[in-house]
Amino acid sequence: MTARDNDDLSGMAAVAGLALAGTVALPITGGGPSILQGILEAFGDGWVDGVLMLLLFGAPYLLGLFVAVAAARKSPRSALLLRVPITILYGELVLLALFLLKDQNDAVAPWSLIGFVAVATLRAVAHTGRGAAGVVWTARWGAMLVAGLFAWVLLQAMSHGASLISPWATFGAALLVAASCRPRRAQ
Repeated sequence: MTARDNDDLSGMAAVAGLALAGTVALPITGGGPSILQGILEAFGDGWVDGVLMLLLFGAPYLLGLFVAVAAARKSPRSALLLRVPITILYGELVLLALFLLKDQNDAVAPWSLIGFVAVATLRAVAHTGRGAAGVVWTARWGAMLVAGLFAWVLLQAMSHGASLISPWATFGAALLVAASCRPRRAQ
């Protein structure tokens, strides 16, 4: 049995993915709106606004949903499905890092995010260059992108005294997805 034959996501990864997807409905702050409410309001303004909001702010949650779908499908092609929200999220991270390079303003530890994006890029290039980016690796890498982004967002919020709910839950769920996305051992 090769590593590719054993590249299926576990049931635990499906549960963790659903947990990540579900954090979209939690309030951002106590009593505040959720990302889901923002997406639904944007769809109320028009389908283009809704799709943009879904893609730009919903990518981490779509990743969670797609991890659950990939775990149920058990197909090597599921990596393609996972790459959709990961590509959007990664693009957002690169743009944020470039903005921080240009103007750091009040950002706390901007170089931590810039370094995170640089290391994530090098890791992805090295791993995909070997042709080894299967379903499990792709899900895990995407979850680590979400966790890294939300860790940085939480750092920004804590430095300004903000009390957040859904970002903490999203961060924790992303770590859970990453921890549950491990290749199964050949028997």
